[in-house]
Amino acid sequence: MSGGNISLKVTIALGVSYYAVAQVSRILAIPPDLPSAIWPAAGLALAAMLIWGNRSALGLFLGAWATNGLATFNPDAIFVSTLVGLGMASGSTLQAWFGATLVRRGIGYPNALACEGDIARFFLACGPVSCVVGASFGVTSLWLAGYTTSENYLFSWFTWWVGDSIGAIIFAPLMLILFAASPTIWSRRRLTVGVPLGVCLLGVVIAFLAAKRWESDRQNLALARQGAAITAKIDRALQEKVSMLQSVTGLYRASNIVTKEGFAAFVSQWTTGDGVVALEWVPRVYSDERQAWEYDGSPLDIATTPILEKAEGGTLVYASNREEYFPIQFIEPLEGNEPVLGYDLASNDDRRAAMELARDTAQPTASEPVRLVNSNDSRPGVLLFAPIYRNGTDHDTVEQRRANLIGFALGVFRMNDLVCAALSDEPATPVQLQMVDASVADDERKLAVLDLTDGPTDVDAKHVGRRDDLPHTGTELRFAGRTWRVEVIAKPEYLALQHVWSIWMVLVGGMISATLFAALLLTITGKTDATEQLVEQRTRELELAMRRAEAATQAKSEFLASMSHELRTPLTAILGFAEAVQGSDDRERFSAETVDSLRTIARNGEHLLTLINDILDLSKIEAGKLKMEPCEMSPFELIDDVMRLMTVRADVKDLELRQVIATSLPESLLLDPVRVRQILVNLLGNGIKFTNSGFVELRVSCVDIGGATSLQFEVSDSGIGMTSEQAGHIFHPFTQADGSTTRKFGGTGLGLTISRRLARMLGGDISVTSAPGVGSCFTVRIPTQGITQVTRWLTNEEYVSRKQVAQVVPIGEKTPAYIGGRVLLAEDGPDNQRLISFLLRKADVTVTLVENGRDAVDLAIAANPPFDLVLMDMQMPVLDGYDAVQELRSRDYTGPIVALTANAMSGDRDKCLAAGCDGYAAKPIARAAFLSLVASYITPTPVETL
Repeated sequence: MSGGNISLKVTIALGVSYYAVAQVSRILAIPPDLPSAIWPAAGLALAAMLIWGNRSALGLFLGAWATNGLATFNPDAIFVSTLVGLGMASGSTLQAWFGATLVRRGIGYPNALACEGDIARFFLACGPVSCVVGASFGVTSLWLAGYTTSENYLFSWFTWWVGDSIGAIIFAPLMLILFAASPTIWSRRRLTVGVPLGVCLLGVVIAFLAAKRWESDRQNLALARQGAAITAKIDRALQEKVSMLQSVTGLYRASNIVTKEGFAAFVSQWTTGDGVVALEWVPRVYSDERQAWEYDGSPLDIATTPILEKAEGGTLVYASNREEYFPIQFIEPLEGNEPVLGYDLASNDDRRAAMELARDTAQPTASEPVRLVNSNDSRPGVLLFAPIYRNGTDHDTVEQRRANLIGFALGVFRMNDLVCAALSDEPATPVQLQMVDASVADDERKLAVLDLTDGPTDVDAKHVGRRDDLPHTGTELRFAGRTWRVEVIAKPEYLALQHVWSIWMVLVGGMISATLFAALLLTITGKTDATEQLVEQRTRELELAMRRAEAATQAKSEFLASMSHELRTPLTAILGFAEAVQGSDDRERFSAETVDSLRTIARNGEHLLTLINDILDLSKIEAGKLKMEPCEMSPFELIDDVMRLMTVRADVKDLELRQVIATSLPESLLLDPVRVRQILVNLLGNGIKFTNSGFVELRVSCVDIGGATSLQFEVSDSGIGMTSEQAGHIFHPFTQADGSTTRKFGGTGLGLTISRRLARMLGGDISVTSAPGVGSCFTVRIPTQGITQVTRWLTNEEYVSRKQVAQVVPIGEKTPAYIGGRVLLAEDGPDNQRLISFLLRKADVTVTLVENGRDAVDLAIAANPPFDLVLMDMQMPVLDGYDAVQELRSRDYTGPIVALTANAMSGDRDKCLAAGCDGYAAKPIARAAFLSLVASYITPTPVETL
């Protein structure tokens, strides 16, 4: 059988078997690296190479690659992790070949292994000698890729070598018994050998797991002690900051007036180092005192200091009118902090919450982790507010405190620096530390992230996280009204310092002794047990895969439904109001420019809705069934649409957006305008994004390629440009020119991939030329359909002339002018309330508004006379639309109910009708269709005339 052809089934079976057996042995891995103390897959591979020869190498390689590739896969370093998996798989396969070659040359094969000499030489060849290969390949691959350290190299290599050796010594004979050995030789040894071997192996595994657990507990205890000591140091440093701030409040209690100079002199002793960013005086300024404070209380030697607040874009602007303000009046150090003087801290919700708690409790209170106003540093800071009350007044009750508050002493701290200072004397240890605020969301909770390997050092938060195979500990501390948690997480190097070789060697020695004792006694029973374990493992994996598939399907459906609702809800207001204005009675007063703008809003809103619908239809995309829909269109109108849309973006960056029609173009042709517009918007958007000054140009022409006419779009810019290497991979998914581009300019890296795929689906392609610092030029060529039937070609000048003399087509649609009746509208979105109410009232409908399903049920039941129609949004607070409709029907409500929902997935209509609705209207709503739908359920009351 050696060297002969083997079937595809055997190849697949070998790969699956290798993978399954390897997964079972993962429970015996010794952290922090991948090597396991017992690796049965090594014996399986060696026996397969003996039985089926070199032709089994493919199946073994695939199984080893799946095992090691998945274990080392890193989505952030796909190329490197793939190479690591290939290196480890190559070592495992080469090890099996080398061991099989030694066995054939040393004792011959097939061999009954009946004499002691043959058994000894067999175990020596397939175990300690050949397993040097796999250990060397595997650990070296991990070391070169950075998965293990130089300090761990020897320990990992020894673990790998011993694990492979033991696995080969035990499991290679089992494979030979099952597939190659004569049944007459081995059948009588099943009970006498199999049971003692199983009991011996079980005992050694239990002993190994117990020793591993003991060592893990010891490591966790040591880390917990260190974590408690670290937490105590941080707590002392924090209490010092509280005392410092209380000293500042004492200054105000002891003085009627504190000047800028006096404040600076008093706090100067604390304003350098140890995480202190600034110390501030924040007075309470009522609205009627604002002008006086801005002119007379100015903290700078200038005419005035306005009270400021942060605008949506992050800039500081003049604060809007409020009953009271808490502006920053004094700040030390002043240098560099002048821009934040006058900033109203109460204008920010997070800061205001901390201030109100400090005011009401009369205790220093810390804020949530915040981004400091006058800082480009992304590391979080914490604000500590200490309330100061008017001298000579009581503040024993909350009401007195609120009435007599005059302001706050404020400490601004950067927590990374504060913790570094607190741990300056902490011995260097290979651990990482993160301090988190336990009361805020996960993505905003980190206060400080440090590495203590070479002393306290800042690290990027994304590189810090728990691993299940590494010790970690956490200790909570209470500080200024908040609960913080200090987490200490061991690095792989920490375990290298904690290894107890004597315990590990005792266990390995016991396993080797048991293996040598049972080597002559291995029978088919052992292999049967291994086969049963393999079946059970594969069954568990199949069940897990099925559960994951079901969960993924459910999650996908929920995601698509949620995205449908969230995207369509704002589009309802955008398209609805655009259509309502177009259809208003006053539209004749609109200028042509206004009419054109309204059409642009509606047209691009509809375009966005079309794209949303395509994106939501993931089943078509995943199945490759996204269809192109060519229709007769004007290329000039398409270009105008795109340029109007992109002009706004270009104007924001003060860029020149050019349009050049280089040749005559067909008056109309067959093309998919939605996909072409999507490609052009993406390319022009990229050009604007990566160009800081200069121009972005769209050049359009018709070109002849191979006797066929194509539309050619050239999008060029004067932006940052790219090297040829960068340009070679920008069309790959999730890829931009380099890492810094992603951080500076943002984006997912999917836009160009999608654009190229769309262009190719249209029969064309996209290419790029670029040079660093000069700019880039993307060329899109799309073959046209039906161009031979074009009867007229237009230059750009002819199109512009025709457009100028064209009559403006009246906008709007005919809708029912009068409906009348009474409608109950259950809708929780303010914008959609206004839109729908506006449309209905224009048709003389009396509208009653409620914001949740519970109020809708109560009002619909109590109404006398009953409402002519109930419009029910299906996603609302308190009681959603589905439950509300079901309750109404259960209470014998017979009036018409129409579902009004942004859920537009397949099946949503049936779900609404099944709940008891009479009709269904999906958002965004079309004015004419919506009013026609409403009118179909309301019998108009004749208007009496005198």
